[in-house]
Order: sequence, then structure tokens, then C-alpha cells
Amino acid sequence: MNFKAELDSAIDDGDLGAIRRLLEPSDLESNDYDGSLLHSAAKYGTLEIVKFLVESGAELDRLGGTWKAPAVTYAANKGRSDIVRYLVEAGSMLDMSHALNNPLMRAAAEGHLDVVEYLLTTNIDRHATYRTPAGILINALVKAEQGGHQEIAELLKAHGCHRPVEGVDIPLWEPAPSQMVNQSPEFKRSQEIIQYMEQRFGLADEDGIQEIIPVMEGISVSINIIRPNDFHPYLVLFTNGMSDLPMKVPKGQEAWQYAELVIHLPPDWKHPREAGSDLNWMWPIQWLRKMAYYPHQSDSWLGLPAALVSSDDPPVPLGPNTKQTCLLMVPNFSNLNPPLQTSDGRQINFFTVVPLYTEERDYELEHGMRPFFEQIAKHEIPFTVVPDRPNFAEK
Repeated sequence: MNFKAELDSAIDDGDLGAIRRLLEPSDLESNDYDGSLLHSAAKYGTLEIVKFLVESGAELDRLGGTWKAPAVTYAANKGRSDIVRYLVEAGSMLDMSHALNNPLMRAAAEGHLDVVEYLLTTNIDRHATYRTPAGILINALVKAEQGGHQEIAELLKAHGCHRPVEGVDIPLWEPAPSQMVNQSPEFKRSQEIIQYMEQRFGLADEDGIQEIIPVMEGISVSINIIRPNDFHPYLVLFTNGMSDLPMKVPKGQEAWQYAELVIHLPPDWKHPREAGSDLNWMWPIQWLRKMAYYPHQSDSWLGLPAALVSSDDPPVPLGPNTKQTCLLMVPNFSNLNPPLQTSDGRQINFFTVVPLYTEERDYELEHGMRPFFEQIAKHEIPFTVVPDRPNFAEK
């Protein structure tokens, strides 16, 4: 049975007087889709309302709502630090049975520093680890890093929290084999690509940017994102799926038939999920995706010692905020060497993508790749996106 709608409205309005007048004992036993009256108050009410409900007999450990968790979990998820503190000190359990129920995980994922600070003073297990249906181990530190909440991540590390290690950190919960998501060779390879990149640049966002309709059969390219962090100060985007199909390489170059692309953006570049359709921020993603399909559609490969592709003929700017028109793709640059050796026997080479001006492309066409790279080194051209950097070939 649902509690009175008027009580729900009073909670939203913070009207303790109305709740005092309307509340009957049966209301404390009722539920709606949000859980009990205490669940609703923990999310949307005031501390005074929560105290009144608890003093009136509301059950602290009652499970309810979407996650079937106690009210304190929902308060942590909403950043209600005063309510979290009160409920814990009143005797509420800290439910760690599942990642969704764990209040420390919820607060870390949502960026609620004050809640995390308080919970770290309780007996909650800061290392509590869980396995996702995709087979990945997660804990509060992982969720903080995935959300880009670096201050929380550093706080958790200061309290001894570390990223889970397979075979060392035993998950408190993991899905049954029937609940595990697709474990096809393509899925496993995708996870290996993400792990390879995470080892070099930091934790990737939990979800990549998927394309709605693949451009061609047999390949589907997503873009994974690693936020700037202490480990690597750039926003890193990389393709995942370009290596589903082999490129058409010359005889003797079979080691180069599988590839993925990487691009490094300035730390203040707007995150793609926040940029919407604004091409000032989104053109690197568009070009990564285009270049991932380019060799497959043209029955070619990216080539050695590097590939250089123009945006069009004649070249046009890659985006509205740059005059750069071409893309240089350099294989196995810096810490992307050695290539990834996948469990299904593929060698995947990672090409770093660098925007160039038309005149720089023309310099390579006229003088060759070696003098071109000598100019790159001489002028200290960064292998990151700098939309307005100087043009080394400008006359």
C-alpha cells in the first residue's frame, strides 16, 4: 500500500508541520516506487523530517527503491551528508551487498566529497570490490576516477584504497554466469584494448561513445575516453573496433593489418558527453571515426613509417576552430609500444593522430617523410591537438 500523496508533497516542500498532522502509523509501513516514506525523505526532505520519521518509528534498515537498499544509500547518492551522518549515528546499516547499494560507491560515483569524507570515518569497507556483468572489477576508487572526481580519488588513495587487482581482491558480489554480458571474441578483444590503454593513460570512462548505425558490415567503432589525471594530463580518445577487420596490407606486412587510433586533447577540452553537437569540441571524434573506417573502405592500410591523410581534395579545415586540414597517424608512438597482443592472436598497433596544416602536408609530399619528421622535431610540434599552433611550413 502506498503512503498518502499529501505526505510525499509535504516532503518535497520541506513542510514538517504538515507531516506531523498527516502522519499515521500505517504510513510508516507503506511503500511507493521510491521505497518507504523514510527513503523519500532521505532523498528529498530535510534533516528535521528524517529525524521526525525515525523518532516516530520508521525502520532504518528497511530496503526499498530501485536498488532495494536502505535509505542511507539514497541519501549518499544525493549528497545529503547531514542525513547520511544522522542515519548512520542512529544505527542504520551500511549495505555493501551490491555495488548499487554501497553508499560509499554511490557518493564517490556522484562526486559528493563531504559524504565520502564522513563515510571514511565509519566502519564501511573502503576496499569493497564488485564484478560487473562485463567482467570488470570495480570499487569506490574506480567509480570516482570514472566520474572524473580526482579530489575524491586522492582522498580514497590516502585512506589506502587501490584499484582492484584480479586474483587479489575478491568481489563481494559477482553476477551468475547466465547474467554475464556477451563474452564473444569481439567483446573480449574490446576489453583487452581498454585495459591496454588504461595501463598507459589511466582509467577509461565506464561507457564508450557508440555509433548508432555502423558504416559498414563486420565492424562497429566506438570511442573510449580517458579523462585528464595525475598519470596523464590530457583528455585521451581512442577507437575500439577498428581492429575487428584486418586492413589490406602488402605482402610481408601482416603484422600491421590490425590497428586502432589514439588522439590527445588539451586538459581543458570539453568532454564529448558535455559537448553535445558543438563541432568546436566534437570534430576530433568525427575524424577518429572516419579514419577508423578509411583503410577498410579504401582497401588499403595506414602504412609505414606513418600515414598522412587529407580531409578533402582540396583540403578543408578539420573543425570550425582550426585551420589544420590533414591528419598524421604515427604508429606505436611513445608508450604505445610494444603493440597489444590479444588473447585471440592478433597484434594491434596503435596510431597516434596529429592534426597538420596543408603546407605541412605539402612539405612531406615535396621532401619525403624523413625531412618532414626532422622539421616536426626541429619545431617541437606536439603530438597532441593544438588547434592554433604555429605552422612550421608557413612562408
